[in-house]
Amino acid sequence: MKKNNFLVLVEGPTDRLVLENPLNAYIEETRLPYRLFFQVVNGDLTSKGALAKAGSGHTLEYIHREIKRFLSISKLKITDLAGILEINDLDACFAPITSYKYADFVDEQHYEAKDEIIWLEDPSGLAALRAAKAKNLLFLKEQKRISYGKKKLGYAIFYFSINLEGAFYDELNLKSGLKRTKARHFEAYYGEKGSEFLSFLRTINGNSTYEESWDEEKRRREAFKRDSNLSFFFTKIEEVIKK
Repeated sequence: MKKNNFLVLVEGPTDRLVLENPLNAYIEETRLPYRLFFQVVNGDLTSKGALAKAGSGHTLEYIHREIKRFLSISKLKITDLAGILEINDLDACFAPITSYKYADFVDEQHYEAKDEIIWLEDPSGLAALRAAKAKNLLFLKEQKRISYGKKKLGYAIFYFSINLEGAFYDELNLKSGLKRTKARHFEAYYGEKGSEFLSFLRTINGNSTYEESWDEEKRRREAFKRDSNLSFFFTKIEEVIKK
């Protein structure tokens, strides 16, 4: 059976550790004709670029760079790929500017979901950056296909709210060492349990459809809610292949 190859873009190495084996285990269990290639982009593509260009096609430039890097490393051809699947932290980017509060007692941003506050030393600067990120996400969620040269690739974008740690462990402010420890424990449990992992994803998905998950007003109302639309992952892959 021919395999459909998908490039999966994730922000950091713990994202890859947590997601790669469980998603591939589900593919094996259900005998789906997919092959996933994970690539760590080491950052947030949706927060890059000039703020004035947010919400325009400029954000695709950074996806193109990652495709180019992947093809160079993997030695695959662009014609070998069926699509691009991007997974991002929302970082409460749809929260109102009033949620950003000054604090000199934190080394980096600190989330308080209950009170819907983001504490940090430069609230106005981060608020502007996150507003631009929200515009880029809303642009990307409308893209069903993206072009790379003459090839049109299927595309879908998924999120964790506020971040992977908040969505999966209900812990928003973990330091890097604890993130790695939690990720290793999570992968040790779910790494070979694909169907159980998908069931877990459904428990943290507060949306009926993929389209609802990206509703702008809903995202604003629920900017601090524990949530992820990743349970729609394989549904979106099917849609990509059929189009």
